[in-house]
Amino acid sequence: MCRGRSALQPMALRPTALRQAELVWQHICAVLAKVDMTPQDIVKANSYILKRAYVPVLAELRKKFLGEDHRGASTSLVVSGLVLPGWLVEIDAVALASI
Repeated sequence: MCRGRSALQPMALRPTALRQAELVWQHICAVLAKVDMTPQDIVKANSYILKRAYVPVLAELRKKFLGEDHRGASTSLVVSGLVLPGWLVEIDAVALASI
């Protein structure tokens, strides 16, 4: 499980929701790769965003990283704030390993 991934980069390198969301998905993929899993193993992904306008950005990146045919559960919530100022996107993902 990757809980609460955010764009852990210096503020100057992650100014937009698109860039932050892309970094988050890259982090999630890297964590999965370390345990021999792929984004296809994700069974649930929750996104927390500050603005409803970010939904298309999230949808596009979800397709990019998970593929068009991915069928895991997904929820997006618009929230009033995240832990640090400047954070625009946070994603938590749950993956299930094949046995």
